[in-house]
Amino acid sequence: ASAFYPAALGQTTLEQWHDLFASNAQAPFFLSQHLAPLLKANQGCIINIIDALAEQANPDFIPYSMAKTALRTLTTALAKALAPEVRVNGISPGAMLWPDGEHQLTEQQKQKILQQIPLQRVGTEWDIARTLYFLVEEAPYITGQDIAVDGGRSLNSVQLHAP
Repeated sequence: ASAFYPAALGQTTLEQWHDLFASNAQAPFFLSQHLAPLLKANQGCIINIIDALAEQANPDFIPYSMAKTALRTLTTALAKALAPEVRVNGISPGAMLWPDGEHQLTEQQKQKILQQIPLQRVGTEWDIARTLYFLVEEAPYITGQDIAVDGGRSLNSVQLHAP
């Protein structure tokens, strides 16, 4: 599990900073380091859950985005460090389920998000589970990759230039 909550510039406490980095970057690093011998001996694999926010500069989630960017870097570095015995990949979920409680979205906010997603829906836990299964069981020649599971939303940030 990882921590996820807004922490904007000028409002982030040291405790929030440590919490966000501890669960999103520090824990995956030390777990990987500790388990590396076992994973190597068993041709294992590591799948890190990154986040589409790692690609976006969201001013409300600065430490979270930074920690997930660190996790993306860890994913590629571990893929190199643990090869050829261990494959390391990441999954970057986009909008998944609608939040409850105090962070609940209005219908207008939901529609704004859906307009940015070519598949016109938010993801589910099954979208992540299927991708996880694929990377673990069906993709023995894939390592060091971060798979966006975001309904195509990340396509909106891709800039194509004519030659």
